[in-house]
Amino acid sequence: MDRDIHCSVSNAPSPSSGRSKKRAKRSLQNPGRSTEKNGKRMKQRISRLRRSRRCSHLSGQSNCSLVVCLTLGNGGTRAQALGLAEALESRFGSTIQERRIVIKSWSKRLPARTWHWASRNLFGWPEIGIMNGASAMAPIASRGTRIIIGAGRHVAPLVSALASRLQGKSIAVLNPELPFDNFDIVVLPEHDGLSGSNVLTALGSLGRVTPKRIEREALLQAARFAHLTQPKLAVLIGGRSREFTWTDLDEARLLAACAKLVAGGWTLLVTPSPRTDPILMDRLRASVDPKRCWVWDLLGPNPYPAILGLAEAVLVTEDSVNMVSEASSSGLPVHVFRVSGRHPKMAKFYCAMQARSAVREFDGMIEHWYYAPLSETDRLAEIIGLRLLTH
Repeated sequence: MDRDIHCSVSNAPSPSSGRSKKRAKRSLQNPGRSTEKNGKRMKQRISRLRRSRRCSHLSGQSNCSLVVCLTLGNGGTRAQALGLAEALESRFGSTIQERRIVIKSWSKRLPARTWHWASRNLFGWPEIGIMNGASAMAPIASRGTRIIIGAGRHVAPLVSALASRLQGKSIAVLNPELPFDNFDIVVLPEHDGLSGSNVLTALGSLGRVTPKRIEREALLQAARFAHLTQPKLAVLIGGRSREFTWTDLDEARLLAACAKLVAGGWTLLVTPSPRTDPILMDRLRASVDPKRCWVWDLLGPNPYPAILGLAEAVLVTEDSVNMVSEASSSGLPVHVFRVSGRHPKMAKFYCAMQARSAVREFDGMIEHWYYAPLSETDRLAEIIGLRLLTH
């Protein structure tokens, strides 16, 4: 035991002295039974102490915490919610439970405010608007702090509703398009330019790609890319989005840049995104030496954490804040390839990233420089854990 047990003996009579004498007499008459009882009590006490130690990674944390992630599919919003949950698990010993939400097509068109009002005033909401409503909004039997996390406007009203039912803490990642006071914490990108008393801002986006994961995946998948020659360049390609409009000229420029880099001695490790035009990938394969260009076929888990660990630099198209942020968590020099139609809000993001020396605009050459890897997910997890999991 960690602490000695000190007993104080007093000669003063007490009301319970008679009962104590009787218990002592029974113990003398049946010492085996008394020892057995004391042994059971001691085992129960040790068991409780061990459980409390497993669940308490910081002094002041009172019990185990459960983080419920409400996610939609496999997109960037899922990566942001799970990334924050995994950081809380790593730093505070939380347990993660992911609940994938399937919103019905007609209800997906409803604004977040309508969902929020209906969940508070109409019987059967929000389950009516969800394909798997019963399981998505199911109660939780476990004890301890409950944190509900979701990313994006479609999930935000469900986060608020489930936290209210479970008497838990709610975290909205990205703009929930609801009043911020409906949540305990709101996590927003700095370039959104929004603020509030419960708002935490991140440079770029949260994610699941961390320096530790990059190192681990690189070791696990090194043999997969061993046949490719050095130096290796990670090429992350996105596609059209609300903030960016790719043109035929943009695609032609990218293909020409890749061909020039291969001719200059680089081996390309290319990972497209679900938004990438498949025709562009076919044209890339046809335009460069296949021995110097490996392209992910979108089958199985995306290997780009491993690629970041095996490459010497990164070339990434500027249309995805997620891709740029996760590439910058590697500490590699990140070269941003410009495409058409940059939203003014995105210009603020790239100015901030350049101020951190994390990224530079691609000018046709691959350069080398050093900066502290971006670790916004871990930084915010520390703040959130101290606010919600300790007292």
